[in-house]
Amino acid sequence: MKKIISLVVVLLFVVFAVFFYLGSLFTDKFVDEKIESISTGSDYSADTSSTDLTGYPFSLRRYFSACIKDSSEKPALARLKVSGEFKTDEKSGWLPYRSEQIYNALKPGFVRDSKIKTNALTWIRSVESFDKGEGNILIKFLSSLTISDEQSDEIDQSYLVYYLIESVMFPPSLLPSDKISWKKINNEIVEATLSYNKMSVSAKFHINRSNEIFKVTTTDNFKTSKNGYHKLPQTTLYSNYKWFGNYKVPTSSEVQWNFPDSSFTFSKLNITNVEYLNEQD
Repeated sequence: MKKIISLVVVLLFVVFAVFFYLGSLFTDKFVDEKIESISTGSDYSADTSSTDLTGYPFSLRRYFSACIKDSSEKPALARLKVSGEFKTDEKSGWLPYRSEQIYNALKPGFVRDSKIKTNALTWIRSVESFDKGEGNILIKFLSSLTISDEQSDEIDQSYLVYYLIESVMFPPSLLPSDKISWKKINNEIVEATLSYNKMSVSAKFHINRSNEIFKVTTTDNFKTSKNGYHKLPQTTLYSNYKWFGNYKVPTSSEVQWNFPDSSFTFSKLNITNVEYLNEQD
């Protein structure tokens, strides 16, 4: 009887191991397909942007001059290596994660593939994507077992907002074009509006005396709650700028929700590497 029980235990272990291994392979394939999808069929050509900034706010012109060494070539993709931590709510502890993030620098689109440590033995894999104007959040236990697979109009808009804010990682995408426009708020703040796929979102970019974007605020993002989605002001703080190729970009950031009487920081991250790729790559 003991031998039979031992055999059953071993067989169950093998079955679970194979299940999670195959599940992980399917998730890898899903991520590869998403990356391929956002990397092709660009409808946001670099030719539509302009490096002639005559008439645009002086602080914006200073930013582009300081953070773009050569504007003659614009990357098609930006690939980031990220380590960070985040909170699910104000009372939760910090969860560490590592992530690879791929952005299409010519049109709004990205894939974030993150591995989140929940304890010493288990992890959750989060695959966030924004492709052809549609956002998706796929969460898998041990990279295999689907916990949630979410899509909504609110996610679509929020991910377009995130693309706009995170474009500081590939500055040429912020150049004025038929999709993105700028207006002056004051000597240090400029507002960008990004229009794409029948959506339009805005964010205010704060530029310091070092000609760096150090803060971005928006009221167009949605926060999830038990009662669904609701708009809430959000602030992203950028710091520790470094050069990667032709572009000077922030390598540290914090993101917070802004309530009427307080703020909640839910994400902190550090960028360990940025790689820019051309279409032929």
